[in-house]
Amino acid sequence: MDHADRDYRERYVAFMDVLGFSQLVSDADSEPYKREVILAIIKSLRNTISEIPPTNFRFTQFSDCIAVSADRTPEGLVSIFSGCAALVSELLQLGVMLRGGIAVGNLVHTSDVLFGTGLLKALKHDRTGGNPRIALQPEVVSDAKRWGYGDLTRTDHTDHFPMLHVLWEFENIGHETPMQPLVKTAARKIIRQMDANLSRDDYPADVKSKWLWMAKYWNSVTA
Repeated sequence: MDHADRDYRERYVAFMDVLGFSQLVSDADSEPYKREVILAIIKSLRNTISEIPPTNFRFTQFSDCIAVSADRTPEGLVSIFSGCAALVSELLQLGVMLRGGIAVGNLVHTSDVLFGTGLLKALKHDRTGGNPRIALQPEVVSDAKRWGYGDLTRTDHTDHFPMLHVLWEFENIGHETPMQPLVKTAARKIIRQMDANLSRDDYPADVKSKWLWMAKYWNSVTA
């Protein structure tokens, strides 16, 4: 049995892509500011995920996509949920959204190999034109409820599909906690980016609809 066979086992798998990244890259040839945004995005993709405590947690970033995985354990689930939510928050502060899914399935995930049915299941949730959410496979929702993390899941207000509650850190934004100054600073940046994108007249209707979706989700959390 080779190394890949030994590593092929059931894991949580998240696959996400950065919405609008290709357009950013095209624009960056003539707009230096957008090159700075791209570098900030790549830095967030790598640095945010790398801070998650080890639970056999692995990540791979290529171009505008990121795949992360962890063992199917309570600790693995929390590491996946926390890493994805932190990444969404970081990128929203740059005016960028993510879309993807989290699934359960067999996977090999090493520094140079990434394949398995788990990845295929997660990839199905990255539908072109879909809402900027991280959708959850039913097994992931069941595990979250079984292990006491059901409050980290929600349903999409448009079609009631299960999704990761990526904005959970902003729910108690009015309460005083040691982390509150950082949360409030992040919230101000996100609100500023949402307002700027919603007020743009040059955005196609499908792009504007995604920001409207995010604004409604944000308002439902922070109201």
